[in-house]
Amino acid sequence: MAQTAQQLRRIDVAENEAQRVFTLQRQAYLRTPYPSYEERRENLHKLERILVDNASAIADAISADFGHRAVEETLMAELFTSVDGLRDAQKKLGKWMRPQSRHVSVLFATGSNRVIPMPKGVVGVVSPWNYPLFLTAGPLTSILAAGNRAMVKMATNSQHLCRLLAEKCAAVFPEDTLAILPGVRAPVHHARDRHLDGRQAQRRDRAVQPGQDRERGTEGLPGQAGHRGPAGHTRPAG
Repeated sequence: MAQTAQQLRRIDVAENEAQRVFTLQRQAYLRTPYPSYEERRENLHKLERILVDNASAIADAISADFGHRAVEETLMAELFTSVDGLRDAQKKLGKWMRPQSRHVSVLFATGSNRVIPMPKGVVGVVSPWNYPLFLTAGPLTSILAAGNRAMVKMATNSQHLCRLLAEKCAAVFPEDTLAILPGVRAPVHHARDRHLDGRQAQRRDRAVQPGQDRERGTEGLPGQAGHRGPAGHTRPAG
């Protein structure tokens, strides 16, 4: 119980930090809702330099998260592709920001129509563990190019890389532009509810092999003898 309470306190602290950063970024967006071309290009260049200048450290962090992964795989599948995307975005940014003409109905023949790309504001990134750098840097490229601000939550088992990127990004990016948040969980269910639901599910769904109920001092459910599979479902015993 004491360990669970400590874990819940850590989660609450991390979530309060995430809320603080969100409020900070939202206020910054309302002050400056349309960053200039120069600001966006500079943000993309900063992210590119972080990846290029820390290539070895990034590969080591990813290897530590995996237990082991070849440096060559990280460089080829994640680092080079991420840097290439950032450089391509810098080249095409001006074109992407220009207003785009649209067809006007004959009923409005004297008028004109155009689409002006506008930032959304604060964008969240929840990146998975299998290609953690590429699946973080890729979305960030689009987010920063579009003039948005970003909060990043990386996978729980990508924390070596998460802490490294958080440190490097904090050194060059204002917190109201880009923040990588170690220790923040995905916003699915409240931790207390998840903990209680898990204990209730264990009591409710426990099923035992025939003949084991007496050894465990429990009674098997009629017609449901079996064992639990990886997904936690009951299936007949083989």
